Amino acid sequence: MIAFDRDIDYVTGLTLLVDSSNLNLDNDRKMPLSFVLGTRSDDPNAKDQGHFAPSSWGPPFMRVNPVLDWTYGHVWHFLRLYPQLPYCTLYDQGYTSLGTTKDTQPCPALFDSNQQKYLPAYTLQDWDQERAGRTNKKKIEKSDKEKITTEKKEIVVEIPSTTTMSQ
Repeated sequence: MIAFDRDIDYVTGLTLLVDSSNLNLDNDRKMPLSFVLGTRSDDPNAKDQGHFAPSSWGPPFMRVNPVLDWTYGHVWHFLRLYPQLPYCTLYDQGYTSLGTTKDTQPCPALFDSNQQKYLPAYTLQDWDQERAGRTNKKKIEKSDKEKITTEKKEIVVEIPSTTTMSQ
């Protein structure tokens, strides 16, 4: 397994992997690179991907999607059937869908008010709630822009009133 420092973004890390896989090869011998992914057909980035799909951006590679037709329940059934398989520990803390630190929170459907904590992701009963802990990026961007606009308006309003008072 290869791990990168936190300062490496997704595209840079992917480019490094693709480039390093062919470092010591002549152009005639360069090998195509593929990644086995956990993309499922209901994932927002799945679009029209098949079980094998070439990358649509960034460095060229082949996406291998073996669980494309699986549901949320299939994934957790498989992981619970084979407990030796590693997975991200955030799923044990109530996260059911992982994005960035700005758009990911524990799934509200997993909050246990009696215990005052989030239950593990595999306990989710309503699989339609899988992405309930994810905030819409467009809404975040829009609300940030509105906040900035509001702040500017407040400043503009305050300056003339201060000027008027001092005259």
